[in-house]
Amino acid sequence: MTAFDAHPRNAPTRRLLGVVSTLLFAVALAACDASTPATASPADGGAQASVACPSQQLGAFVAAFAEDPALQKTFTAPTVDTAFVDMTAQPEPAESVEALPRERLHFPVMPNRAQQQKEGLQYREISNEDGRAVVALEIPDTDAQLLYTFRRDACWTLVKIVDPAFGTAFPGEAPKPAAQGAANAEANAEAIVREVMRAQYGDGYDAERDCWPTTYDDGNDSFDYCMRPAKATTVETPAGKQLLFLAHNIQDFDAKTRRYSYSRLDPGLIGLFALSLDAKGGWAVRAATKVEPFGMEGDCGCNDAQPTRLGRDDYGWILASGGMWQGVVVSDFSVYAPIQGKYAPVGTFADIAEDEQAVSHRVTVDASNPDAPHYPLIVATLRDQREVGRETVAFDAKRMRYPAAKDR
Repeated sequence: MTAFDAHPRNAPTRRLLGVVSTLLFAVALAACDASTPATASPADGGAQASVACPSQQLGAFVAAFAEDPALQKTFTAPTVDTAFVDMTAQPEPAESVEALPRERLHFPVMPNRAQQQKEGLQYREISNEDGRAVVALEIPDTDAQLLYTFRRDACWTLVKIVDPAFGTAFPGEAPKPAAQGAANAEANAEAIVREVMRAQYGDGYDAERDCWPTTYDDGNDSFDYCMRPAKATTVETPAGKQLLFLAHNIQDFDAKTRRYSYSRLDPGLIGLFALSLDAKGGWAVRAATKVEPFGMEGDCGCNDAQPTRLGRDDYGWILASGGMWQGVVVSDFSVYAPIQGKYAPVGTFADIAEDEQAVSHRVTVDASNPDAPHYPLIVATLRDQREVGRETVAFDAKRMRYPAAKDR
């Protein structure tokens, strides 16, 4: 289940962005700028004055920009031109532009690499000259495309976003107030999520950080975390209505008293939850795992990950994790599904290997038989961002997992 529908160019539809992060971004880069990063000038009201420029090299800058919503805010101009392509304009399609203040944008405005992999997006540098560059995130041979324009001063700054998907609301713009009925439903879902958080993590809510403290012990060391729920999703299944959400740990870089900071080798932490909802607004836990190590440097990189339907009655998550060292990217996909009342890792798939940097993978779900209890996964292999092969991996109901490569 993806946030993009790949339609032919003669039948465009608009379903772009609102996506967001799950970990590192390598966007078709052969190498990153290894030089010492410059510090941005105090342009744009001084917002960038104390933040190091990730890289003067465009590709490496965009890589860092996509992975960090805070970095996106810092290196976005105070006013951004947001544009659509109006295909109904006469005598030919025309671009309609509206300038939006940065405060009205909903960050992140660019999906991270994990989300791009999930949605089949490819990175393309369109132009880079005279201190201005345009890059695209697109699904080849479809109208699913986003264009980003950056201006180069002391560092790169986002100045324009074009969504040629013929919509009426810019994907990065903060949502307007919902209708009353929808607002009530959303408020009820939020209240349920907070009830679940209290039930799972206890009553020691940290109001300053808006999170619930918990501890993870890996058998050798004990780590303190503070968990915050991501936005919940409500779905209809043959088994009834379900509320799904993922919780993730926070890092309090900006807190006056730092309690939650981590080394490079410390894992991030996630919680995964599926609730059954009844017609009266009640709920019951369908599957829950409150403590699962994921990611590194105390960061799961998955706070914006969306649940994916993995079978007739069940939803789970396909999460990406990995890292970059000296320009070398290593990453994997992990699949979490409800098993006997808990969320468990049921499959791991390589994405980018250390010795094959030009090869990446994309994992999607084959829901062609919607009544199947467990859907197969489709693992596509891409070389230099072009698909060169694919494999269908069926769920092994005896072992309750998707087989590892050596067992397939």
